[in-house]
Amino acid sequence: PSLNFDSIIKGISGVVDLCHSNAKCDYIDTSKRKIKYLHGGNNKDSHFHKNDIKQMCTDILNHSYMRFAGVIFQPITGTPMGSGASCVRADLCLSWYEYKWLCNNPMSNQQLLVRYVDDILSVNIEDTKRMCQEVNPPELTLNDTSTSSLSTN
Repeated sequence: PSLNFDSIIKGISGVVDLCHSNAKCDYIDTSKRKIKYLHGGNNKDSHFHKNDIKQMCTDILNHSYMRFAGVIFQPITGTPMGSGASCVRADLCLSWYEYKWLCNNPMSNQQLLVRYVDDILSVNIEDTKRMCQEVNPPELTLNDTSTSSLSTN
């Protein structure tokens, strides 16, 4: 199943807020092929307030359409198919949920949990499935395709 739009928007908004909070700025400047944080914006087309960025992400999700068998559909979950930015939006969203969970549940140096797109590698974690259910929004389910006993002999 895909994440619903509210979960995606919540995740992306969390990342945007965290980035601006760490930079102690509310605006970004996207001119000159680089992005930098600003303490105040002006009316330039290349200056965006953090709320503008969140609204643009919301608009992209809410106003995306796809064509299948000659019929046009408006998706209600997931990110727009075929968009180059879909993977980035999904990664940002899931990164936010992981960040929130890790802030309250630090892992030991002997534990490892790594996600690459939609694959998860865990080392020395007793119940990876339970942990992933705690980390991710409830509508996202984990399909266990693990091999429980791997040997490095």
